[in-house]
Amino acid sequence: MKTIRAFHLIRLLRKSARVLLPTCLLFALCGNAPAMPGYGPFSPAEKVRSVRMDLWRRDDIPTTPTAFAATDTPRMVDRFIGAISGSSRATLELIRPLDEGNPTLRLTFPDGRAWTCLIEEKNALLPHLVDVFSAYLNEDDQPDMLVLFETTACGLAAERSDILFILSTKSGYRALLTETWNFDIGTIIDWKNNREAQWIQTLMWYADSSDRKTHLFWIHRLLAFRGDKLCPLDEFTPRWRMYTFKPNHTETPLLTKTQKEALFKKAVAEVRFQYLKEIPN
Repeated sequence: MKTIRAFHLIRLLRKSARVLLPTCLLFALCGNAPAMPGYGPFSPAEKVRSVRMDLWRRDDIPTTPTAFAATDTPRMVDRFIGAISGSSRATLELIRPLDEGNPTLRLTFPDGRAWTCLIEEKNALLPHLVDVFSAYLNEDDQPDMLVLFETTACGLAAERSDILFILSTKSGYRALLTETWNFDIGTIIDWKNNREAQWIQTLMWYADSSDRKTHLFWIHRLLAFRGDKLCPLDEFTPRWRMYTFKPNHTETPLLTKTQKEALFKKAVAEVRFQYLKEIPN
């Protein structure tokens, strides 16, 4: 009897291993290993100046009604505190209702003034608010904010990010929501080294290539901050990098100039640029 039980136990362990081992390996590859080798429009040898980005401190509060809530509906609040002018500290809150209703973003200044905007689609943002940064992005010498949202996926899908730029204007701020791949703060640069900030936005596109294969390409373009707008930099030609399993900063020879121009228009047409609705305080 003991021999039979041991036999069945060994069979069960073997069957379990066939499922568990590949699953564990998948999580190890996707969850812990770097999903993305080095890509980008500039090679490491090119000296491109990064713009200083100040990281805000996360200071979340419990899932309870807040002073901002008009009702006693429980809400989840992501709160960040950071420098906005010298040593003065501002607070940024993302308030998400736990039932019905749309998320709201509120920026509170050191003097008590507040700026608020509504995210009109409940699922418009990726679920994980990762970081908040402040920097001088446009030309008015007022601090601007960058809010980073990421997915909870792994592998290649984890490289997708939502970016919310909160850009200063003459009357206050305006929030612009867009998206990118492979984001890090090194993508906010001063390309010409003339104290003007640009952002490297990365698009993803599949294309049939001259080697008769379909490849995934990263398309890098440079956007300049002009007031509350992000404007393509005309003198910067979008750069195409084929997805490989090693760092790649070389322009692909697998697509013609005509192909790149046509496919670039299609890729840009699918990118979201959405201004959020401001709520009067």
